Amino acid sequence: MPYTKIFLGLLALILSACSCAWAQDPGWPRKLVKPGGTVLIYQPQVDDWQNFIDIKWRQGFQLTPTGGKEVVGTASFEGTTEVNTDTHAVFMFSIQVLNIYFPGQDPATSAQFDQLIRSFVPLTFNASLDRLIAYMPKPQSVNTVALKNDPPFIFVSYTPAILLGVDGEPVLSDISKINLKCEQQQVAADQQKIAANQAAIVAANKRFGELGEYNILGEVTVYFANRKVAVDPKYKPELLDLAHKAMTITAYIIQVQGYASAVGSVALNQKLSLERADNVLEFLEQGGNIPLTTILAPGAMGTSGQVAPNATAERQAENRRVVVRILQNKGIAGT
Repeated sequence: MPYTKIFLGLLALILSACSCAWAQDPGWPRKLVKPGGTVLIYQPQVDDWQNFIDIKWRQGFQLTPTGGKEVVGTASFEGTTEVNTDTHAVFMFSIQVLNIYFPGQDPATSAQFDQLIRSFVPLTFNASLDRLIAYMPKPQSVNTVALKNDPPFIFVSYTPAILLGVDGEPVLSDISKINLKCEQQQVAADQQKIAANQAAIVAANKRFGELGEYNILGEVTVYFANRKVAVDPKYKPELLDLAHKAMTITAYIIQVQGYASAVGSVALNQKLSLERADNVLEFLEQGGNIPLTTILAPGAMGTSGQVAPNATAERQAENRRVVVRILQNKGIAGT
């Protein structure tokens, strides 16, 4: 009997220690130091958490190699989780690196940094359940009811006046010491001025609208295999030609928009479209020497803009794409 009590006491102590370990979450950012350098990791952004078991997320970080300068980057991961609802803790394991991106770095330097940052990736780590739920994508907003919010008519008088409500068509008559005809002429003149001002506003809006429109001076479409985000080498010559053409155009802008087929979850397709656009953008920057200042932020279009029905694998492949365009402002081009 005494041994049984001792055993139960030890078991309770072990379970208590495990619960504390599960609950440990030092928060973000987290700093890791190794002989190769130091990395500061920021809070994760959860992209998908299937049944609260299979999780995919991405994180930003600052990497400082030993004896080197600080660089920034992003990485995406996937792993498996075990959730302890009693302690509100999540144990993450089987962590795999999906993609690492260092903006502004050449391929050779990126490869060195890639190997260094992978050395910091832990086999497991703990996180707060409440924090991870807070980092998950928020559901789409509920559609609201369209309301008629037209402003009421406003009557303005710069002299003392009384507003009278008239039931039916008004009957006008002369008022002593008031030239009603002259007043009516003044009102008509004011209305003409108002109409002229409105026409001028419409014309000005048209001119500003044209400044927001662009000529498409070049376009390349890059297609991707199912659930793949890497750029197929066969498209790289086309992208390089597009980059060289862009450099000959005054005030050009590069637009990169990624798309996905409608197969799979909305969150996964949004993520795939973003990573495809990011990889094409990275090649244009590093391989085509296109400055980031001339590239619009990559558009993750998800399953919007479907160019073919998703009934067959062949038609689905038409939707898995990134469209790259050279744009020039019509106001600058004078067209």
